[in-house]
Amino acid sequence: MLLVPERQEIEDFKCMVHITDLRYCKLSLLNYLVELATPYQASLLLAHMPMSGLPSLETKEALDIFNNEISSHLRYDKLFFDQIKEKNLEKVYDVLAYGMNTGLLAVVNHRFHLEDIVSQYQIYTLPTHITIPLLVFPN
Repeated sequence: MLLVPERQEIEDFKCMVHITDLRYCKLSLLNYLVELATPYQASLLLAHMPMSGLPSLETKEALDIFNNEISSHLRYDKLFFDQIKEKNLEKVYDVLAYGMNTGLLAVVNHRFHLEDIVSQYQIYTLPTHITIPLLVFPN
């Protein structure tokens, strides 16, 4: 499902961000994002945020998962990784959307990440701090 903020024009994008916990990241979903990014030559950033209640990964462990379990299977030269340590989610989304000039934010529909974004809002309504399209994948 693609949620588009009111008065937002969908245009070519140069950067897409997928917020995920690397321990539960699905290659099939990433393959879809790579296919979506390829015609635009957009960068695809995997932003690792641990699910609520799970311990953070050490940097080396996160990089090992990214390099050995993800990027080695996708072979997309514009695939990048960042380990998000900030706990204030509004700050995280602000940096990802504005600081990185992101054109599309992707999450999975489960109680982590998506509900973190829209928890205090009605379902299928984007909060005002999310001003870029939000692509929601089924769980």
